[in-house]
Amino acid sequence: MDTNSTRRLLTLLSSCSKQEQKLIEVAQEQLNRSIEQQIIRRLDSYSFDSTRAQRSKRKLEKFTYKKDSLGHLFESHKELREIIQDSGVSFLELAIGKYVTFGKYNGVPITWMIIDVDHSGKLFLLSYHVLSLKCYNVIDRHSQIGLFTNQWESSPLQQWLNSDKLRVKYSSTPPSKSHVWNEINPYSTEKGFLASGNFTEWERELLTSYQNKKELVSLLRMQEAQTYLMGRGYDLRSNPTEEAMKEADPTFDFISPNQSWCYFLQDPHPDSPHLVYIVNAEGKMTNGYSYDGSIGVRPVIALKSRIRLEGKGTLTNPFEVKE
Repeated sequence: MDTNSTRRLLTLLSSCSKQEQKLIEVAQEQLNRSIEQQIIRRLDSYSFDSTRAQRSKRKLEKFTYKKDSLGHLFESHKELREIIQDSGVSFLELAIGKYVTFGKYNGVPITWMIIDVDHSGKLFLLSYHVLSLKCYNVIDRHSQIGLFTNQWESSPLQQWLNSDKLRVKYSSTPPSKSHVWNEINPYSTEKGFLASGNFTEWERELLTSYQNKKELVSLLRMQEAQTYLMGRGYDLRSNPTEEAMKEADPTFDFISPNQSWCYFLQDPHPDSPHLVYIVNAEGKMTNGYSYDGSIGVRPVIALKSRIRLEGKGTLTNPFEVKE
């Protein structure tokens, strides 16, 4: 839809109620930024009452737009209407790019960035910081070569991120000191990322899979980085937390929470079974060794649609998920 068409569509909706007026304000703000796809997304995610929807449809018929590209904008989304009614803040205020605190790691609340919201209202979150330095894969203690392929599904990191156990049961060789490169940052004895102390049972129940991801916790894919971050003007760089540096190998004392650091992406690299894609300290996508324990971990999770949030969604006053 071009800019003129979008303006005409917004004009048609100017008779909406006060609650729906927020939609127009958000859409107008996005229009001023020339991000028309986000306007369509906002309209598509909102449920109008049937009377207003029919009136809007009749008005739209006077224009030359293709009905198959606009008709879906006015379909009822019952689940999203319930979210708006039940949430502490309006769904329309959950703008992509705002922040949520959810769970803890190393005793500190985790700050997440909202990088996408699907049509059912699920929030797709990326940790704002690099939370830890860990290897993606392990090595053979004798040959110092990666034991496994670079496939995410079979990696120790995937198993650690998705475990809620105090002692993770790895399906194969654990990331112990003798099986990580140069004995850097082993984590075989560390409790699972989702274990009690990091996430409560109630918080774990709010987690859900997102789109075609199979697990509850994963890493950002290259396509997701390009679509949700780079495509919207967000920087790929991320700084480690102070706690991440405290738990890291002492030889990495040159890394500061005030500077960005590299972190793993989920995708395997096609050139070698030991390479995976990473984001380097300059915010560029490149490759790195899967068994390199000096590379950071920046998880992604998704929250179910029926949640209640309080706060402003800023870094200094992030949303908090409430029971």
